[in-house]
Amino acid sequence: MKRKALSVFLALLAVLLPSLPAFAAAPDAQTALSLAQGIVAYKKTQTGLSESDSLLSGPVKDAAGSTAGDWYPFGMASLGLEDDYGAYLSSLRENVRARYGAPERLSANKATEWHRIALAAMACGADPTRFVTVDGQTVDLISDGVFMRQRLDRQGINGYIWGLIVLNAYPFAAPDNAVNTKESIVSALLSLQKADGGWAMAGDTCDTDITAMALIALAPLCETDAAVDAAVQKALSLLSETQLEDGGFAETGIPNCESCAVVLTALCCLGIDPVSDERFTVNGQTAVDALLRYRLPNGAFTHAFTADADDPSAVPNEPNDMACQQALYALAAYRSFLTGGGSIFDFSKKPLSNEGFDIGPETAGALENAANRAGEGIKSFFADQANRRAVIIAALALVILISVAGVALRRRRKKRA
Repeated sequence: MKRKALSVFLALLAVLLPSLPAFAAAPDAQTALSLAQGIVAYKKTQTGLSESDSLLSGPVKDAAGSTAGDWYPFGMASLGLEDDYGAYLSSLRENVRARYGAPERLSANKATEWHRIALAAMACGADPTRFVTVDGQTVDLISDGVFMRQRLDRQGINGYIWGLIVLNAYPFAAPDNAVNTKESIVSALLSLQKADGGWAMAGDTCDTDITAMALIALAPLCETDAAVDAAVQKALSLLSETQLEDGGFAETGIPNCESCAVVLTALCCLGIDPVSDERFTVNGQTAVDALLRYRLPNGAFTHAFTADADDPSAVPNEPNDMACQQALYALAAYRSFLTGGGSIFDFSKKPLSNEGFDIGPETAGALENAANRAGEGIKSFFADQANRRAVIIAALALVILISVAGVALRRRRKKRA
C-alpha cells in the first residue's frame, strides 16, 4: 500500500514539475567577480587594448574627471582588481588642476563633480582633502564640494545625496563654520521624501533611481537614527511595490539595466539579501536575475531592450557605457555583501595618502631639471675622476721609470768601480 501511494505521488510530481518555472541559481561571489571582470575585458577590447594591458593606464585615463571615466576605477577597486591606479590618479589630478584654473573650477552648478571625483580619488588610494595644489593653494574636494559648498542643491536633490555618500565614505572632520554637515544634509533629505515614500528630481512621484541612491546615502545611519530608519523602511516598501514582474525595475516607464543596478547596490549597502528577501522577489525573480538579463555575449551590458526617449544615445540590445559602469559597481556591491565586506562606498578602513598632491607640471619640471643637473654633475664627477686617475697613473709611471733608471745607473757605476 505504501509503495502504491509512493508511486502515485511520484507520478503526480512528474506531471507537475514540467509546469513549474525553472530558476537559475543566484551567482556566488566568484561568479559575480567573473561577471565584473567580463565588463573590464569588454572595455579593454572596446578601447583597443589587449587582455594583458592595464585598463586604467589606457584610453580610459583620458576620461579621468568625467562620468565616462571615474566609475571604472571605483568599481574595479571595490572588487579588488589589480590595475594601474597610479596612472589614473595622475590623470585625475591633472584634470582637476587644469579645471581649477577656470572661474567655475569643476562646475558652477554640479556639486556631484566634486563628489564623484572624490570617490574615484579614494578608490585610487588618494586623500581628497589634499588632492592637488593650484597656485600654491591646496585643493580640498570635500570642503569645496560639500562642507563649504553654497547651494548644495543647485542641481537638485542629487547634490544632497552624493554629498552625504561622500561624507559617509570616510571620517572627514567638518569645520566649525561648515555650510553643510551630515546632520543638515540628512535633515534636508528627510524633508524631501515624497508621500509615497520615495524621492524624485522633480514632481510628487518617486524616481526609482533617485530613491535607491537616497537609500545608499542614508544606509550607514539607519542603526543610530530612528527617523532615518523609518524613512528607509518606507522607501523600501515603495521599491518592493514597484518591482516588475521579472524582478527588474524601471525609470520613466522603461525597464533598464541601471535601475536594476542601483536598487541592487542599495539593498546590499543596507545589508538586505537581494536574493532571499521575499520583499524583492517577484515570480521567483530578483534584481540580480533582472540585472544579468541585460548582459550581452561579449560581457558588456546594454541599457534597455527598447528605445528610451530620455536616453536617445542608448541603442537597444547594444553595449552601453553607463550600463557597464553601474553593472560593474552593482556586481561589486553584491560580491561585497556575499563576502561580508560591507558597503563599497565605505573607505574608512582604507589608508588614504596625500603623497604627490603637490607635484604639478611646474614642480615636476623643476624636479626633472634638478635630476638632469644631478645626472650631469655625476657624469662630470666621474669624468674628473677619470682625468685624475690618468694623471696619477702617468705620475706613477714616471716615478717607476725614474726609479728603474736610477737603479740601472747605480749598477753601471758599481761595475766601473
